[in-house]
Amino acid sequence: MCARRSSPRWYAAPPPLVAALLPLLRDGTPVQRNAALEALAVMPEHVAPHVAALLRDPDSDVRIFTANLLSVLPHPKAAAWLVEALADPHANVCAAAVDGLAEIGDARALPVLAALPARFPDDSFLAFAVQLASQRIGQ
Repeated sequence: MCARRSSPRWYAAPPPLVAALLPLLRDGTPVQRNAALEALAVMPEHVAPHVAALLRDPDSDVRIFTANLLSVLPHPKAAAWLVEALADPHANVCAAAVDGLAEIGDARALPVLAALPARFPDDSFLAFAVQLASQRIGQ
């Protein structure tokens, strides 16, 4: 094992790294943004304190990227955060959350998913995605 990994300074590195990566969700190129999402996904405990703010970000794209991140974030609250994202006023944010819940959701998401199509009655894709996610969760 390298000495750097066992030093306290190495363990202090993730929070500043997270702080450096989060702005790329807003301003990065697609390649930078995807790399940032991949890097953030391996630091769930350091990302967790930022999730609530990311889900309330004024930029819907940031909220969508956050939902995408949550679907691969190995954190015990990831599915619950995705359920919270279903309350978003933007249909595409909700669609990203539905997609994530199809992968990691459980029965607790089903009632919230069932109510979603009524909020966006003209969005047939979202209704279809909810149906598919609910089936996957129910299996």
